Amino acid sequence: MTTLNLLPIQDKKNLVRNQIILISKDITYSLLLLGAILSIILLICHLILIKNFIQISQNSLSIVKSDEIITQKIRRVNKNLKIIESIQEKNINWVKILLTLSKLTPQDEVQITNLEINSNKNLITLQGKSLTRDAFLTFKQRLENSGLFCNIKSPLSNLLSAKNLNFKLEMSLKQNGNK
Repeated sequence: MTTLNLLPIQDKKNLVRNQIILISKDITYSLLLLGAILSIILLICHLILIKNFIQISQNSLSIVKSDEIITQKIRRVNKNLKIIESIQEKNINWVKILLTLSKLTPQDEVQITNLEINSNKNLITLQGKSLTRDAFLTFKQRLENSGLFCNIKSPLSNLLSAKNLNFKLEMSLKQNGNK
C-alpha cells in the first residue's frame, strides 16, 4: 500500500517540530520528577544525619558530664589522701617510743614514776627514782645514744645524791626517729 502525504512541507516541519517539543517536554518532566525524587531522598538523608548528629552530641555531652563527675570524685579522693598523708606524717609512733624507753631503763635500778608527753611540741618529761647515781647516768647515756631523743636536759639536782636519788629529765623527740 502506498501512503500519500498531502500535507504541505511547512506543516510537516511543524509536525516534526511539535513531536520534538513533546519528546523534550516529556524528557524535561521526567528529569524534573527524577530531580524531585532525588531531592526528597537527599532531604530524608539530611534529616537522618541531623538526628544522628544530635544523638551523638547528646551522648558525647553525657560522656563529658560523667567524665567531669568522675574527675571531681578523683580530685576529692586525692585531696582526702593528701590530708590523710599529712596527718600520718605528723603522727608519732608512741608505742615504739615507750617500748624503747622501757628497754633503755635499767631494771631494778631506775624506776620511772611520772611520764608527761607534749605531742604538740614532741617533748617528753620523765620523773623517777634511781638507786644510784651511776644507774641514773647509765640511763641518761642510753637515752642519748638511742637515736630517738635529743636535747636531753638534766638539772644538777639530779646528781646531788649518790644513792636513792629523785630525777627529772626533759627531752625532745628526733624528727626522723619517731616513725
